[in-house]
Amino acid sequence: MTHEAVRDLVRAREAAADDLRRKCLVPGERSTGDTVRRSGLTLAGKRRARRALVEAAWTYRYPARVSETLRVRLCARYRRLSTAGKEPR
Repeated sequence: MTHEAVRDLVRAREAAADDLRRKCLVPGERSTGDTVRRSGLTLAGKRRARRALVEAAWTYRYPARVSETLRVRLCARYRRLSTAGKEPR
């Protein structure tokens, strides 16, 4: 069972890498012999896709700030759904 989970993770990672390569969102690289030096994203490819990727990365830098009222409302909704037999995905 764990082998299947690991295979799924590897396949998902490869698929994500293929998607990024198709959109030309690849890191720059300067390699000589055994030395591999990677840099940030290259400027090739779609500008909008690159910007969206960078903005998404910035949103994960800090934890979300959620107000007390929103947190209470979401917790109540979760409790209501779990008592109704719904399972989280």
